[in-house]
Amino acid sequence: MNLTRSGSPRALVVDDVSQAAETVAYILHLSRGFSVRTVYDPYDALKVVKEENYDLVVIDYQMPGLDGIQLLKQLKSSDASTTYIIMTGRNDMRVIMNALKAGAQGFVAKPFTRNELLESIDLAMEKTRLLREHIHMRVYAPLLRSAIGALLSALEYEHDDTANHSKRVGYYAEEISIDFGMSQEERHVTQLGALFHDIGKIGVPDHILLKPGFLSEEERFIMRTHPEIGWRIIKDVEGLSKVAEIVRAHHERFDGKGYPDGLAGEQIPLGARIAAVADSFEAIVSPRVYSPGRSVEEALEEVRRCSGTQFDPDAAEVFLKKMESGKILYKPTYTPITNLDFCVQPQPK
Repeated sequence: MNLTRSGSPRALVVDDVSQAAETVAYILHLSRGFSVRTVYDPYDALKVVKEENYDLVVIDYQMPGLDGIQLLKQLKSSDASTTYIIMTGRNDMRVIMNALKAGAQGFVAKPFTRNELLESIDLAMEKTRLLREHIHMRVYAPLLRSAIGALLSALEYEHDDTANHSKRVGYYAEEISIDFGMSQEERHVTQLGALFHDIGKIGVPDHILLKPGFLSEEERFIMRTHPEIGWRIIKDVEGLSKVAEIVRAHHERFDGKGYPDGLAGEQIPLGARIAAVADSFEAIVSPRVYSPGRSVEEALEEVRRCSGTQFDPDAAEVFLKKMESGKILYKPTYTPITNLDFCVQPQPK
Protein backbone atom coordinates (compact mmCIF):
# COMPACT_ATOMS: atom_id res chain seq x y z
CA MET A 1 0.00 0.00 0.00
CA ASN A 2 1.17 3.52 -0.81
CA LEU A 3 -0.19 6.72 0.78
CA THR A 4 1.38 9.75 -0.87
CA ARG A 5 1.47 13.48 -0.25
CA SER A 6 3.59 15.84 -2.34
CA GLY A 7 6.67 17.23 -0.57
CA SER A 8 6.01 15.32 2.65
CA PRO A 9 8.46 13.21 4.70
CA ARG A 10 8.57 9.54 3.74
CA ALA A 11 7.91 6.53 5.97
CA LEU A 12 8.19 2.78 5.45
CA VAL A 13 6.17 0.35 7.59
CA VAL A 14 7.34 -3.29 7.70
CA ASP A 15 4.99 -5.86 9.27
CA ASP A 16 4.01 -9.32 8.04
CA VAL A 17 0.44 -8.68 9.28
CA SER A 18 -1.00 -6.45 6.56
CA GLN A 19 -3.83 -5.05 8.68
CA ALA A 20 -1.38 -3.96 11.40
CA ALA A 21 0.95 -2.37 8.84
CA GLU A 22 -1.87 -0.46 7.17
CA THR A 23 -3.22 0.80 10.51
CA VAL A 24 0.18 2.29 11.34
CA ALA A 25 0.42 3.71 7.82
CA TYR A 26 -2.92 5.51 8.07
CA ILE A 27 -2.01 7.00 11.46
CA LEU A 28 1.31 8.32 10.10
CA HIS A 29 -0.33 9.69 6.98
CA LEU A 30 -3.33 11.37 8.60
CA SER A 31 -1.73 12.56 11.86
CA ARG A 32 1.80 13.49 10.79
CA GLY A 33 1.53 13.99 7.04
CA PHE A 34 3.91 11.22 5.98
CA SER A 35 3.87 9.63 2.57
CA VAL A 36 3.83 5.97 3.59
CA ARG A 37 4.68 2.69 1.90
CA THR A 38 3.89 -0.66 3.52
CA VAL A 39 5.68 -3.95 2.88
CA TYR A 40 4.83 -7.30 4.44
CA ASP A 41 8.09 -9.17 4.04
CA PRO A 42 11.45 -8.13 5.55
CA TYR A 43 13.32 -9.14 2.40
CA ASP A 44 11.06 -6.89 0.33
CA ALA A 45 11.97 -4.06 2.72
CA LEU A 46 15.66 -4.56 1.93
CA LYS A 47 14.89 -4.21 -1.78
CA VAL A 48 12.67 -1.15 -1.30
CA VAL A 49 15.26 0.88 0.64
CA LYS A 50 17.76 0.41 -2.19
CA GLU A 51 15.34 2.20 -4.51
CA GLU A 52 14.03 4.97 -2.23
CA ASN A 53 15.14 6.98 0.81
CA TYR A 54 12.97 7.17 3.92
CA ASP A 55 12.91 9.52 6.89
CA LEU A 56 11.23 6.95 9.14
CA VAL A 57 11.09 3.14 9.14
CA VAL A 58 8.71 1.33 11.51
CA ILE A 59 9.54 -2.38 11.88
CA ASP A 60 7.63 -5.17 13.61
CA TYR A 61 9.87 -7.46 15.64
CA GLN A 62 8.14 -10.79 15.04
CA MET A 63 8.37 -11.66 11.35
CA PRO A 64 9.17 -14.93 9.58
CA GLY A 65 12.58 -15.36 7.99
CA LEU A 66 14.19 -12.25 9.43
CA ASP A 67 13.19 -10.70 12.72
CA GLY A 68 12.90 -6.95 13.25
CA ILE A 69 16.30 -6.50 14.89
CA GLN A 70 18.10 -8.45 12.18
CA LEU A 71 16.34 -6.31 9.58
CA LEU A 72 17.19 -3.14 11.52
CA LYS A 73 20.90 -3.99 11.53
CA GLN A 74 20.93 -4.53 7.77
CA LEU A 75 18.97 -1.34 7.08
CA LYS A 76 21.23 0.77 9.31
CA SER A 77 24.31 -0.55 7.55
CA SER A 78 23.06 1.09 4.34
CA ASP A 79 21.44 4.22 5.85
CA ALA A 80 22.26 5.17 9.44
CA SER A 81 20.61 8.61 9.18
CA THR A 82 17.03 7.31 9.04
CA THR A 83 14.88 7.12 12.19
CA TYR A 84 14.03 3.51 13.12
CA ILE A 85 11.19 2.36 15.40
CA ILE A 86 10.71 -1.25 16.57
CA MET A 87 7.22 -2.59 17.36
CA THR A 88 7.28 -5.38 19.90
CA GLY A 89 5.13 -7.29 22.39
CA ARG A 90 4.06 -5.67 25.63
CA ASN A 91 6.82 -5.55 28.30
CA ASP A 92 9.32 -7.52 26.21
CA MET A 93 12.32 -5.74 27.75
CA ARG A 94 14.86 -8.09 26.20
CA VAL A 95 13.73 -7.19 22.69
CA ILE A 96 13.51 -3.50 23.56
CA MET A 97 17.08 -3.42 24.92
CA ASN A 98 18.43 -5.33 21.94
CA ALA A 99 16.62 -2.99 19.55
CA LEU A 100 18.10 0.10 21.20
CA LYS A 101 21.57 -1.48 21.17
CA ALA A 102 21.14 -2.22 17.46
CA GLY A 103 20.46 1.45 16.80
CA ALA A 104 16.70 1.93 16.98
CA GLN A 105 15.79 5.46 18.09
CA GLY A 106 12.56 4.27 19.68
CA PHE A 107 10.07 1.48 20.24
CA VAL A 108 6.35 0.98 20.75
CA ALA A 109 4.77 -1.99 22.54
CA LYS A 110 1.73 -3.77 21.10
CA PRO A 111 -1.14 -3.29 21.50
CA PHE A 112 -0.71 0.48 21.36
CA THR A 113 -3.03 3.44 21.01
CA ARG A 114 -2.75 6.06 18.30
CA ASN A 115 -1.30 8.53 20.80
CA GLU A 116 1.26 6.04 22.11
CA LEU A 117 2.48 5.39 18.57
CA LEU A 118 2.70 9.08 17.72
CA GLU A 119 4.49 9.93 20.96
CA SER A 120 7.11 7.24 20.34
CA ILE A 121 7.64 8.42 16.77
CA ASP A 122 7.86 12.11 17.74
CA LEU A 123 10.46 11.37 20.42
CA ALA A 124 12.49 9.19 18.06
CA MET A 125 12.42 11.78 15.26
CA GLU A 126 13.55 14.48 17.70
CA LYS A 127 16.39 12.27 18.90
CA THR A 128 17.53 11.83 15.29
CA ARG A 129 17.30 15.57 14.64
CA LEU A 130 19.43 16.42 17.67
CA LEU A 131 22.03 13.81 16.77
CA ARG A 132 22.17 15.05 13.18
CA GLU A 133 22.56 18.64 14.41
CA HIS A 134 25.37 17.65 16.77
CA ILE A 135 27.24 15.84 14.00
CA HIS A 136 26.68 18.75 11.64
CA MET A 137 28.16 21.19 14.14
CA ARG A 138 31.24 19.05 14.71
CA VAL A 139 31.87 18.65 10.98
CA TYR A 140 30.98 22.08 9.61
CA ALA A 141 31.93 24.55 12.36
CA PRO A 142 35.69 24.18 11.63
CA LEU A 143 34.96 24.59 7.91
CA LEU A 144 32.94 27.71 8.65
CA ARG A 145 35.77 29.21 10.69
CA SER A 146 38.14 28.54 7.80
CA ALA A 147 35.73 30.12 5.32
CA ILE A 148 35.34 33.27 7.42
CA GLY A 149 39.10 33.47 7.88
CA ALA A 150 39.60 33.18 4.13
CA LEU A 151 37.05 35.92 3.44
CA LEU A 152 38.71 38.25 5.95
CA SER A 153 42.12 37.53 4.47
CA ALA A 154 40.82 38.29 0.99
CA LEU A 155 39.37 41.59 2.18
CA GLU A 156 42.57 42.59 3.98
CA TYR A 157 44.77 41.55 1.05
CA GLU A 158 42.73 43.53 -1.43
CA HIS A 159 42.26 46.72 0.61
CA ASP A 160 43.47 47.00 4.19
CA ASP A 161 41.56 50.27 4.72
CA THR A 162 38.32 48.56 3.71
CA ALA A 163 39.04 45.69 6.09
CA ASN A 164 39.68 48.03 9.04
CA HIS A 165 36.55 50.03 8.21
CA SER A 166 34.55 46.80 8.09
CA LYS A 167 35.86 45.64 11.47
CA ARG A 168 34.77 48.90 13.10
CA VAL A 169 31.36 48.68 11.43
CA GLY A 170 31.03 45.15 12.81
CA TYR A 171 31.74 46.43 16.31
CA TYR A 172 29.20 49.27 16.09
CA ALA A 173 26.54 46.95 14.67
CA GLU A 174 27.03 44.36 17.40
CA GLU A 175 26.71 47.08 20.07
CA ILE A 176 23.50 48.45 18.52
CA SER A 177 21.99 44.96 18.26
CA ILE A 178 22.28 44.42 22.03
CA ASP A 179 19.49 46.96 22.65
CA PHE A 180 17.09 45.21 20.26
CA GLY A 181 16.68 42.18 22.52
CA MET A 182 18.37 39.92 20.00
CA SER A 183 19.64 36.50 20.96
CA GLN A 184 23.39 36.00 21.02
CA GLU A 185 23.10 34.13 17.72
CA GLU A 186 21.24 37.03 16.09
CA ARG A 187 23.77 39.54 17.41
CA HIS A 188 26.67 37.52 16.04
CA VAL A 189 24.97 37.16 12.66
CA THR A 190 24.43 40.93 12.60
CA GLN A 191 28.07 41.52 13.49
CA LEU A 192 29.25 39.17 10.74
CA GLY A 193 26.91 40.81 8.23
CA ALA A 194 28.33 44.21 9.13
CA LEU A 195 31.87 42.86 9.08
CA PHE A 196 31.45 41.52 5.55
CA HIS A 197 29.15 44.27 4.25
CA ASP A 198 31.78 45.50 1.78
CA ILE A 199 33.20 42.11 0.76
CA GLY A 200 31.68 42.69 -2.68
CA LYS A 201 34.14 45.54 -3.30
CA ILE A 202 36.61 42.80 -4.15
CA GLY A 203 34.72 42.73 -7.47
CA VAL A 204 34.90 46.50 -8.09
CA PRO A 205 37.88 47.68 -10.20
CA ASP A 206 40.53 49.64 -8.28
CA HIS A 207 40.34 52.59 -10.65
CA ILE A 208 36.78 53.10 -9.44
CA LEU A 209 37.22 52.08 -5.82
CA LEU A 210 40.29 54.30 -5.30
CA LYS A 211 39.33 57.19 -7.56
CA PRO A 212 40.15 60.49 -5.77
CA GLY A 213 37.42 62.51 -7.49
CA PHE A 214 33.70 62.18 -8.12
CA LEU A 215 32.48 59.04 -9.86
CA SER A 216 30.80 59.21 -13.25
CA GLU A 217 27.29 57.85 -13.66
CA GLU A 218 28.67 54.63 -15.14
CA GLU A 219 31.21 54.29 -12.32
CA ARG A 220 28.50 54.86 -9.70
CA PHE A 221 26.45 52.09 -11.32
CA ILE A 222 29.41 49.71 -11.08
CA MET A 223 30.10 50.72 -7.46
CA ARG A 224 26.47 50.03 -6.58
CA THR A 225 26.86 46.41 -7.65
CA HIS A 226 29.03 45.58 -4.63
CA PRO A 227 26.16 44.54 -2.28
CA GLU A 228 24.94 41.96 -4.78
CA ILE A 229 28.49 40.81 -5.54
CA GLY A 230 29.06 40.34 -1.81
CA TRP A 231 25.81 38.42 -1.49
CA ARG A 232 26.85 36.11 -4.32
CA ILE A 233 30.23 35.49 -2.68
CA ILE A 234 28.74 34.57 0.70
CA LYS A 235 25.27 33.12 0.07
CA ASP A 236 26.42 29.58 -0.69
CA VAL A 237 28.99 29.38 2.11
CA GLU A 238 27.76 26.78 4.60
CA GLY A 239 26.23 28.60 7.58
CA LEU A 240 26.33 32.16 6.19
CA SER A 241 22.95 32.44 4.46
CA LYS A 242 21.56 34.94 7.00
CA VAL A 243 24.80 36.92 6.89
CA ALA A 244 24.52 37.11 3.10
CA GLU A 245 21.08 38.74 3.35
CA ILE A 246 22.54 41.52 5.51
CA VAL A 247 25.38 42.02 3.03
CA ARG A 248 22.91 42.35 0.16
CA ALA A 249 20.63 44.81 1.96
CA HIS A 250 23.07 47.12 3.76
CA HIS A 251 22.52 49.95 1.23
CA GLU A 252 18.73 49.72 1.33
CA ARG A 253 17.03 52.80 2.80
CA PHE A 254 14.21 52.89 5.33
CA ASP A 255 12.19 55.06 2.91
CA GLY A 256 12.59 52.55 0.07
CA LYS A 257 14.98 54.63 -2.03
CA GLY A 258 18.03 52.42 -1.55
CA TYR A 259 19.53 49.60 -3.60
CA PRO A 260 19.77 46.91 -4.96
CA ASP A 261 16.15 45.84 -4.33
CA GLY A 262 14.37 49.02 -3.23
CA LEU A 263 13.22 47.48 0.05
CA ALA A 264 11.56 49.71 2.65
CA GLY A 265 10.93 49.66 6.39
CA GLU A 266 10.70 46.20 7.90
CA GLN A 267 11.13 44.58 4.49
CA ILE A 268 14.82 45.22 5.15
CA PRO A 269 16.39 42.63 7.49
CA LEU A 270 16.92 44.13 10.94
CA GLY A 271 20.62 43.28 10.81
CA ALA A 272 20.95 45.26 7.57
CA ARG A 273 19.11 48.26 9.06
CA ILE A 274 21.55 48.22 11.96
CA ALA A 275 24.56 47.77 9.66
CA ALA A 276 23.43 50.75 7.55
CA VAL A 277 23.67 53.10 10.54
CA ALA A 278 27.04 51.71 11.60
CA ASP A 279 28.45 51.82 8.07
CA SER A 280 27.33 55.38 7.37
CA PHE A 281 28.75 56.76 10.62
CA GLU A 282 32.06 55.01 10.07
CA ALA A 283 32.20 56.20 6.44
CA ILE A 284 31.62 59.83 7.48
CA VAL A 285 34.38 59.95 10.12
CA SER A 286 36.97 57.96 8.15
CA PRO A 287 39.36 59.69 5.74
CA ARG A 288 39.00 58.42 2.18
CA VAL A 289 40.98 58.93 -1.02
CA TYR A 290 38.32 61.39 -2.17
CA SER A 291 37.68 63.28 1.12
CA PRO A 292 39.04 63.82 4.63
CA GLY A 293 37.09 62.38 7.51
CA ARG A 294 34.59 64.61 9.30
CA SER A 295 34.22 65.03 13.05
CA VAL A 296 32.29 62.62 15.26
CA GLU A 297 29.83 65.41 16.07
CA GLU A 298 29.14 66.03 12.38
CA ALA A 299 28.69 62.32 11.77
CA LEU A 300 26.23 61.96 14.66
CA GLU A 301 24.27 64.95 13.41
CA GLU A 302 24.06 63.34 9.96
CA VAL A 303 22.71 60.12 11.49
CA ARG A 304 20.16 62.17 13.42
CA ARG A 305 19.14 64.12 10.30
CA CYS A 306 18.62 60.98 8.22
CA SER A 307 16.70 59.04 10.88
CA GLY A 308 13.41 57.83 9.42
CA THR A 309 14.48 58.40 5.82
CA GLN A 310 17.80 56.72 5.17
CA PHE A 311 17.92 54.95 8.53
CA ASP A 312 15.58 52.90 10.69
CA PRO A 313 14.69 55.47 13.40
CA ASP A 314 14.98 52.88 16.17
CA ALA A 315 18.46 51.79 15.09
CA ALA A 316 19.55 55.41 14.70
CA GLU A 317 18.22 56.32 18.15
CA VAL A 318 20.00 53.43 19.86
CA PHE A 319 23.28 54.31 18.16
CA LEU A 320 23.04 58.01 19.02
CA LYS A 321 22.22 57.35 22.67
CA LYS A 322 25.00 54.80 23.11
CA MET A 323 27.56 57.04 21.40
CA GLU A 324 26.57 60.06 23.49
CA SER A 325 26.65 58.03 26.72
CA GLY A 326 30.02 56.48 25.91
CA LYS A 327 28.65 52.93 25.75
CA ILE A 328 29.90 52.74 22.16
CA LEU A 329 33.50 53.84 21.74
CA TYR A 330 34.74 55.64 18.65
CA LYS A 331 37.41 53.70 16.70
CA PRO A 332 37.34 50.66 18.99
CA THR A 333 39.74 47.78 19.03
CA TYR A 334 38.09 45.04 17.04
CA THR A 335 37.32 41.86 18.99
CA PRO A 336 37.06 38.83 16.69
CA ILE A 337 34.23 36.35 17.05
CA THR A 338 35.59 33.06 18.34
CA ASN A 339 32.41 30.97 18.70
CA LEU A 340 31.02 30.44 15.22
CA ASP A 341 28.90 27.34 15.85
CA PHE A 342 25.75 29.50 15.83
CA CYS A 343 26.21 30.17 12.11
CA VAL A 344 26.05 26.53 11.09
CA GLN A 345 22.49 25.81 10.02
CA PRO A 346 21.59 22.12 10.41
CA GLN A 347 20.76 20.86 6.95
CA PRO A 348 17.71 18.73 6.17
CA LYS A 349 18.38 15.17 5.27
